[in-house]
Amino acid sequence: LYGDRILTVQPHPEISPAITADYLTMAEGDKNYPPELITQALRHNNAPTDDAQMATMLVSFLKSGWTA
Repeated sequence: LYGDRILTVQPHPEISPAITADYLTMAEGDKNYPPELITQALRHNNAPTDDAQMATMLVSFLKSGWTA
């Protein structure tokens, strides 16, 4: 249907910044997670997402390969 091209993504809209913050907070103090990694993740947790850009890219991909 789309020729020899493929595009795969696995978004997780159910994982909100609040849920991510809870996970990160629970991981604080766990020796398996470097403290600087948790700090950095918490600092960037509320950064803007690329939802609109992803939607545009998906539409473009699907339209460019359509051969009904």
